[in-house]
Amino acid sequence: MHPHARGPRHSRRLRTSREARGPAVCLLCSLVTAITMVLILARMTYTRAREHHEVAAMFDAGRESAARSANIARPAGGGLGGVNKNPNLDARGRPRDPAFLMCGAADDMWNVEYGGDVVATPDVSAAAAPGNIIRTPTECCIRCAKTKGCNLYVFGGEGRRGTPEGMKCWLKHTHDPKHPVVRAEGEDVGWTSGALMKDYDAGASPGAGAGGGGGDRTGSGGDVVVPGAVALDTPAGRIEIELMPGWHAASVAHVARLARERGSCENSCHLYRAEPGFLLQGTLKSFSVRPNEETKRGPKVMERGEIGWAGEGAGPDFFVYLGDRPATHWGTGHTVWGKVTDEWSLRVADAIVNGPSHTPGGEGTMRFLKDFMYFDVVESERPPPPSSSSSSSSSSVGGGGDV
Repeated sequence: MHPHARGPRHSRRLRTSREARGPAVCLLCSLVTAITMVLILARMTYTRAREHHEVAAMFDAGRESAARSANIARPAGGGLGGVNKNPNLDARGRPRDPAFLMCGAADDMWNVEYGGDVVATPDVSAAAAPGNIIRTPTECCIRCAKTKGCNLYVFGGEGRRGTPEGMKCWLKHTHDPKHPVVRAEGEDVGWTSGALMKDYDAGASPGAGAGGGGGDRTGSGGDVVVPGAVALDTPAGRIEIELMPGWHAASVAHVARLARERGSCENSCHLYRAEPGFLLQGTLKSFSVRPNEETKRGPKVMERGEIGWAGEGAGPDFFVYLGDRPATHWGTGHTVWGKVTDEWSLRVADAIVNGPSHTPGGEGTMRFLKDFMYFDVVESERPPPPSSSSSSSSSSVGGGGDV
């Protein structure tokens, strides 16, 4: 036999060794697999618990939460008092998320729903969030802080059940965030609300009107100098408006303040309704200037180019009358405060109402611009033109039919 050859005895020993190692290897593989599965399950459990932590906490409206809601004192003028004085604790006395302090809210009120004008629906507010999901009140508060016009946030969902994907973040606006209106509160209210001290008329007290002071409010030549004219600076051109304090001083003071305070119309004032040969309608809604609250019957029947508050109200929606004949069908019910007198501005208004528009309600219903036309109110750069009879305007701008 060759000196390096291995005989039958060696082969038997090799087989015996392999057979002995087999069970040990299988046992080791099973142990590794079991440990791996335990780690995976532990990670999944941790991730799930983290996702649902805020939701579970929000809907844990036990006795402590109910007692807190029942014992909150309401300050005069509405709203909730008893704000937590420790900024490091939330409304339930738990350590607060440090990110909450960055959003600027004084506190969040559990089991409370604040009311206000909607600035962004849940779909809009979540569109800019990571993964299109806002999971916590803190994230909702931060979204409000970054949104122009938002000073109230309402986060949560109906009832006591929910998932992070089902939570909603409503962004709202009020002119008095210090005393927000409470729509609902109590153990069964699945909302958390908060207020931010921004985008409101800090110089006006509730019920003080739009002027923010005696001079602005009355327009009677007091402390504030009211300009003779303002302009709507639109993408289609500038519309010059002669203000008429003799027709309604409070409305004139309000519009003059919008022109004087830069940024007061940002992302809020816009034109939206276009009726060829009849009217151009929009809103002077402002996030930083309290709206006008006074009305007065017009001094006469409205004529072409004259401007008043829509719906015989106090604003902020307004319209420019563009008919060729006096609006006898309205009488003098509208509060009228200005007029467009120069031909160039009237042409701009006519061009807007004859632009792209539609009637969502069907034929014979109100006609609206295809897209909102945002504008700014600015002080006029030139003196108002001499007053002239509005009835001497140029030819008709259309028959009032579809565009």
